[in-house]
Amino acid sequence: MVDWTTQTTNSKPEIREEDKLFLNEKPVKMLITISKEPDYGSSIARKVDTTYAHTVQTLQKLEDQGLTKTKKEGRKKIHSLTEEGEVKAQAFKQVLTGENP
Repeated sequence: MVDWTTQTTNSKPEIREEDKLFLNEKPVKMLITISKEPDYGSSIARKVDTTYAHTVQTLQKLEDQGLTKTKKEGRKKIHSLTEEGEVKAQAFKQVLTGENP
């Protein structure tokens, strides 16, 4: 099981900085969307129902954390998951659907 918190000196659980991103709905939806098939930014934005600018910022954060990678195809950047990104996407799918993989 993943430990999403760190203990502080007063024993109150504190969420790690790198995990705060996943307390928001859109980044989780982006990971799950990309897990279905690699895709490009504007398509992901439509599927997740958010702006292109927000999508680009979030995808950059996901890439900075090593969860996604990009490949240039002409003028488009295709986003896909890394191994670690796939693990997190599957974990989120399980939490959201209650199904075991």
